[in-house]
Amino acid sequence: MNPEITLVGRLGTEPEKIGDKGIRFRVVTSDRVKNANGEWVDKDTSWWTVKMWNKAAEQALSTVKKGQEVIIRGTIYQDTWTDKTDGSTRSSYDVRAESIGVTSYSLAKKNTAAIAASSTEDPWK
Repeated sequence: MNPEITLVGRLGTEPEKIGDKGIRFRVVTSDRVKNANGEWVDKDTSWWTVKMWNKAAEQALSTVKKGQEVIIRGTIYQDTWTDKTDGSTRSSYDVRAESIGVTSYSLAKKNTAAIAASSTEDPWK
């Protein structure tokens, strides 16, 4: 069983369609800490590739936008492929999102409509 994960971060890219029923987008997460001058700075920034499927993906595609702060719940999985340039095996860890929601902070700043997309059907069939 793949480990579950909850991400709170900002959409770094617009969601893009993959296949008939999926979307892919990137999310950036960071810890916010105060430096010696008392200013807030980002620390330990990570970029995540997130994929969603079926009805949840359709709803998210039409609602979430680059720059919005979101909460994502899903599982981590390893994607493996053969590099076309040198034939070596490559891999990455991605998130298969089960649900996504825009945070209230993002809503207050952007004054946009809230969404909470989730899928109750098995997206991997």
